[in-house]
Amino acid sequence: MQYDEVTIEVDMTNMSVREQYGDNAKINLIFTGYLNGDKIDEMRSVKMLRKKGKWYIDKIVADPYAR
Repeated sequence: MQYDEVTIEVDMTNMSVREQYGDNAKINLIFTGYLNGDKIDEMRSVKMLRKKGKWYIDKIVADPYAR
């Protein structure tokens, strides 16, 4: 993903999309931005881990619909 300018938001359209189990969480992020003047919207799922009270990105889940 490449952008000249981007806004990142948590997808809150369906609360079941966000799952948290103890020190692990999976959330969907919506990326809205521009590249060379063209608007680009993408969504990615991110697996996160909590260590010592802070959340860290563990993995960006591959888009199953990407080519």
